[in-house]
Amino acid sequence: VYKRQGLPTLVIDMNFARYDDLLDQRGKALQAGVHIPSAQDFVTATVRVDQAAIPVNMRLMAGPADHLDDEGKWGFEVRTRSGQQLLGMQRLYLLDPAANNWLNEWAFARALEREGILVAHYQFVHLIFNGDDRGIYALQEGFADEFLMAQGRPAGVIVEFDANLLWKSIAHFQGDAKATYADPIANLSAADFQYFEVDPFRDATIARDPDLSVQKDAAIGVLRALQTGELEASDAFDVEEYGRFLALVDLWGATDGLALTHLKFYYDPTTDRLEPISFSANALGSEARLSLATTYGDEQIQEAYVREATRFSHPEYLEH
Repeated sequence: VYKRQGLPTLVIDMNFARYDDLLDQRGKALQAGVHIPSAQDFVTATVRVDQAAIPVNMRLMAGPADHLDDEGKWGFEVRTRSGQQLLGMQRLYLLDPAANNWLNEWAFARALEREGILVAHYQFVHLIFNGDDRGIYALQEGFADEFLMAQGRPAGVIVEFDANLLWKSIAHFQGDAKATYADPIANLSAADFQYFEVDPFRDATIARDPDLSVQKDAAIGVLRALQTGELEASDAFDVEEYGRFLALVDLWGATDGLALTHLKFYYDPTTDRLEPISFSANALGSEARLSLATTYGDEQIQEAYVREATRFSHPEYLEH
């Protein structure tokens, strides 16, 4: 049935010892209510697709552990080994498609691509894990050079907010995020971007390349300057592009994509500015409107949002 639907089938084979390691990670995550992975958590496996067998490292996805119960579709972070590619990718995530509202996330990604906004490639696959049919999964692209080049950007640095402080706080409350945010002592919120560390992807690759190392320092500097208020949002981002991104997020009810645990940024060394990257936005999954905080209080960003939201509201936009 999956072949008739045109879905590729991924068959993951993992030996008993490595699978036992994965189960140990899962048990600790369930106990804590959240999974906080480390580099040592990656375990080896082989993924077969069509006639190819690709060696990979994989681990459970970071974040709340509610998807790790016996009936849940466990989320995985996968990295290929030996420079090989899996469906054209070296880094990817395997996720429960229900968490991102199924086809709506795919359609939202197409809308972003049409407007030149960076977005992780999103498709559906049939997953078999050690002989167990896990059904349909969403495959979302990770962040490596091929991700950028496929969207017309030169290879470069991608940074994100490190969510470990948030995950550790949630673990302190046995996975209860609401209790974490309600704690008057921690006074922590997922929207408090000033308190998050900034972390680059692909540390090892960057460390081997002097140009990328310079770009990494610059990218972190821009995001930290935005955090501290030393830099206005209109100086950190391309104003028109960021306004267009916010307008599309609002149009599609994809506000999850603006969560600090999801949003990523590409550093453009030619402009010394950051570009937003959409990831796990849960399109049409909420009726919540865009928060004014997402404009960083910057009037130029707000004006660009209004211009783009007006354009997307015209019937001519839908006709194209």
